Amino acid sequence: MHSGTHAAKSSLRKVAPAPVPPPSAASAPSSPVMGRKRPSYSKGRPGNRTLVLDLDETLVHTKFNKQTGAVCEILLRPGLEEFLSTCSTHFDEVVAFTAGIKSYGEQVLATIDPDNTFFSRAYFRPSCKILTSGEGHAVHAKDLRSINPADVSNTVI
Repeated sequence: MHSGTHAAKSSLRKVAPAPVPPPSAASAPSSPVMGRKRPSYSKGRPGNRTLVLDLDETLVHTKFNKQTGAVCEILLRPGLEEFLSTCSTHFDEVVAFTAGIKSYGEQVLATIDPDNTFFSRAYFRPSCKILTSGEGHAVHAKDLRSINPADVSNTVI
């Protein structure tokens, strides 16, 4: 059992990125969408099917420096490249969405998709809606209408 645990840990690919503020930091005004090189195209199905993938805790786990808040390590989920490759063959478009600020999201995308192969667009904190619970806790919720305001029926998360 110990060797299985060791194998799982060793399969994580670690990347030490340049420092940026953590996702909870205030974001400077910027465009919420980052265009990517991979084009969106139809594969002969009615409607364009869009897959929306969350970055944090879904595709990667990011470790921050507790003192500075800077990103110190990005851990990629094992099998991530194969997963993204498969998704890009089954969907017309694969879109990244994070509640993090743009500089953080761009840094993560540059790590997991350096050649702009998988993601056609990316959305950041400005595309989120702030929701407040009955207890007064605010969260940034990813608004799928940011991706396709006219019709979300072909959007999968």
